[in-house]
Amino acid sequence: MLRPVNYILVHSTMTRPEVEAERLFKKLISEHERPAFHLIIDRWGKVVRLLGCNVETTRLNSFPVECVHIAYEGGINYNGKTADTRTLLQTYTLYKKLIELRELFPGALVLGADKVGSSQTKPGFNVPAWMQFYAENFEGMVELERGDELEENLYPIWRAAS
Repeated sequence: MLRPVNYILVHSTMTRPEVEAERLFKKLISEHERPAFHLIIDRWGKVVRLLGCNVETTRLNSFPVECVHIAYEGGINYNGKTADTRTLLQTYTLYKKLIELRELFPGALVLGADKVGSSQTKPGFNVPAWMQFYAENFEGMVELERGDELEENLYPIWRAAS
């Protein structure tokens, strides 16, 4: 039986784009810490599972317990400022993963972490508005799955929605 989940929260790892998700995970393991996220999406769109969704993460300040936490690798640009640093592949994978999680937890709200708790892992974009835009334009973006080079064509579209 799945634990009750009221929120699916989107975070960034608040790292520079070149810091890899697997390296973050290995650091946590070496320090014997439980991860703060269930899933991290690296800049190439690969999903790194840190915990099963039925397991609680390390308690993040001011977040309710009944959450699933998903983060994209990044959140700090090369100048050291907080920013939306998602790549097109991260954006695509994040959307697909959020749809899967909504099917798994149909009553859960999908929100940015900054809307539920005071977190330093805010996603850097309006998650519900982005989800709505992506849902309306998803068919044109499915070409990514076939490996087409669409980044130049879609970059202005998905960045404007964020």
